Amino acid sequence: MTLWPFPPNWKTPYTLSFEFRTDIFTSRSGKEQRRAGRQTPRRTIKFSVLRGDDDFRKLNALMRSAQRAPLALPVLAWHRRVVAGAMTGSSTITLDSLADWTLDGTTMILADRTGYAEVVCHLAGGNVLTLTSPLTRDWIEPKLHPRATGWLDPTLSDQVFGRRVMNVPVTISVDPGSFAPEFPGDPEEVFNGREVMLFSPNYSGAIPGGFHIARESVDFGYGRIATYLPVQFITRTKQFQILGGTQAERQRIVAFFLRMVGQQREFYMPAMADDLPIVGGTSTTAVIAGTLANDVYHADATNRAVIVERDGAHYFRRITGTTGDGMNSTLTTDTAWPWALDASSTMRWLNVCRFAVDQFDLECLTDEVTRAQISVLTLEDLAVSLIDDALPGLDGAAALGLSTWGYAGFGVLGDTFERIVDTYTTATESFG
Repeated sequence: MTLWPFPPNWKTPYTLSFEFRTDIFTSRSGKEQRRAGRQTPRRTIKFSVLRGDDDFRKLNALMRSAQRAPLALPVLAWHRRVVAGAMTGSSTITLDSLADWTLDGTTMILADRTGYAEVVCHLAGGNVLTLTSPLTRDWIEPKLHPRATGWLDPTLSDQVFGRRVMNVPVTISVDPGSFAPEFPGDPEEVFNGREVMLFSPNYSGAIPGGFHIARESVDFGYGRIATYLPVQFITRTKQFQILGGTQAERQRIVAFFLRMVGQQREFYMPAMADDLPIVGGTSTTAVIAGTLANDVYHADATNRAVIVERDGAHYFRRITGTTGDGMNSTLTTDTAWPWALDASSTMRWLNVCRFAVDQFDLECLTDEVTRAQISVLTLEDLAVSLIDDALPGLDGAAALGLSTWGYAGFGVLGDTFERIVDTYTTATESFG
């Protein structure tokens, strides 16, 4: 199998895309049932290659044959630095740290500024890897990457500058299972049965969004128009960027998307605006300046929780009631606050959200710096039901059966589905 030989042009992002597939069934009242059609995402790698002189001829020749067969290539989004041993004749290399993808007996890609090479590595203890074949040249400031295989898009464009410079935007569909998948890990923070997303948006530019409500109108062609609101809450959408400056931050961003399985699962996300100015409070109440918190949000199905921050600490609370005195609004919480609330504390709404699309693009601006594009929408803040917590506790057969037959979504799905969970649990226990 041909190893892709050319490094990317870092003037454009190196993008690793993840795409799940979610079937979403929405009732007339706005409640959703979501089913994951894909438990592991499809991956696509995109980058551009700019080469001149001798490499121009090599690139031009490669593009005439590379679309006919699968290619091997490094996944440059993930790397570990080689800190010792990358010299001619060496049979071991030492990394700065191990990763989830540095598995024993795995073929990986050794890379530096001059090229790539496939190496088969075995764990030798600590951060040392043993190579099945010694290195045939010296490597300058090398890095180790996961190895993937995939196919070039059947249609690619190119640009030729003069007679000896060529730029090719490359798209490669990664073969599923061709390299160790990213590890989703465990939730960082959980509140009220859902994970909380605490990434800070990039506020360097405007954050687009919108408001939507389902509205039905019947026009009889004369006289008045009948208007109905089957969904009793506003859906808020937001598109924003998340920036990361290290491999650890990059992994943290990807892991969160993987845990959500694209659009399938819900999470809490703090509102981006500080729209609840605190003027006082008691152990279980917060007094908010003005009457808007009571007038607008007292019956709002999407604003039923808050986050309070002070001195680097944060706490989440459910709102159990809202009242007003004509000047201020008072929010009552289900649990006492750890301190007396005053103007030094910052309060924001905590909304239930899901991703608005099944595709997630991880843009690598350098080997460390990351920019991720995020699109979310708010949902009704419903109680987490039994079935929401049932699947993680089931074995593979039960989870597969539920997923196949379409009963494996988040949301309030009712007693019927709870009985299905019990049936599958009993069946799998009986048959081992």
